[in-house]
Amino acid sequence: MKPFIAALWLVVLGAACAPAQILTPNPPTAVRVTMATPTPEKLTAPKSNPTPTINSVGGTEYETTLGKPVTLRVRDAAVVTDTPDQFTIYFRGVPQDSRCPINARCMAPGEAQIQIIFAENGLLHPPVFTLAYPTQPTQRIENYNVTVTNVQPERETTDAIPLSEYQATFVITQNNAAPTAVNAPKPTASATPADSAASVQLDEPFIARVHQTYALPAAQMQLTVNSVLEDSRCPTQVACVWAGRAVFGLTLVQDGRLGYFHLSSMPPDAQTIVYFRGYAVQMFEVSPQPKSPGSSIPDKEYRIKLVVQKQDPPTAVHKNEPLVLKPGQSATLNGEDVTLTFERVEKDSRCPYPAQCAVQGSAIVQVTLRADGQTTALTLDTDKQSAQTFGQYAVELLTLAPYPQVDQPIAPDEYEATFVIRKYATAP
Repeated sequence: MKPFIAALWLVVLGAACAPAQILTPNPPTAVRVTMATPTPEKLTAPKSNPTPTINSVGGTEYETTLGKPVTLRVRDAAVVTDTPDQFTIYFRGVPQDSRCPINARCMAPGEAQIQIIFAENGLLHPPVFTLAYPTQPTQRIENYNVTVTNVQPERETTDAIPLSEYQATFVITQNNAAPTAVNAPKPTASATPADSAASVQLDEPFIARVHQTYALPAAQMQLTVNSVLEDSRCPTQVACVWAGRAVFGLTLVQDGRLGYFHLSSMPPDAQTIVYFRGYAVQMFEVSPQPKSPGSSIPDKEYRIKLVVQKQDPPTAVHKNEPLVLKPGQSATLNGEDVTLTFERVEKDSRCPYPAQCAVQGSAIVQVTLRADGQTTALTLDTDKQSAQTFGQYAVELLTLAPYPQVDQPIAPDEYEATFVIRKYATAP
């Protein structure tokens, strides 16, 4: 390998040598990687023999085939031999591991972020892609889907795991869609035509199923419960310290605009109600209840009781209760000298639907928080820094609607942001 290529790989993979900068129990802001050159560079051609070989960055190079699991350590590479372009992935590192320790009960299961780089026909492509296990384990890269199916070792404590101990199992499959991108940014909006969706009425509770679309003609709205994001509810056969929660992904389409939300049955977020363009969607109950530890409920068996009403969000809420604002609007906390003002959306580079992009992008939101007679300006980012603290209070950006669409610009006054304000006993 040429010396300047080896130097490029040291830039791309160098973070793997410094686990203290990458792995922390509380994840830092994502590391921004700067490449030595913006253009692809030539790699040593993948080996054709079936036995593992040592690659140019000190890891092991393995051969695999489409659909076959391959387990890699940091710096290892996997070459897919049954593809014409010798698609290759390199396991770069683990910038974040917030998985719940196996002997603990956590508010959320957490995730391990796995970073990879890819090459085709010996050409290294600089972007670093992140797979989140188990929450978002798949990335689309060019003509392929790369999925991480397992990450070892499991976390036993909140201490950082040495980078050298990680092993991740990947499966690479063919994706025959247009080879222009990577990873759809959000759960896709339902493509079900209004005349084939189940019809429900405003103000009347109904039972929704996962992956089913419901039309509300009076609101010119479609609603889809598109995913089960979490179900940590306490099984009926167990006495639990914490009741747990069920969290669902929700897509709303109204007057051509998209909104992506989470509905959660219990704290810490307790988003049993979400607001979108003058309407409120409220979740009352979820069934069935888990019966035993370790048991899982198939998506098709969930029943979620919902109601949709024409309703504006409140302008005064309790702490830890979500609030919804448009630019220029303010809301207060009941019983507290606290006012939050949504100033504006500074930038919105989120990947538009239905495009598929090399990066997910983010939106930058500016707010002003007045607390106990003091005022500060805060910047919130949908991707990297969605929460900021000020004294005893923390402001978190939960969602920003509508979601961008190709060839449909969003006017500044169309935005609706969902925030939550939390109060600590002492300043964090």
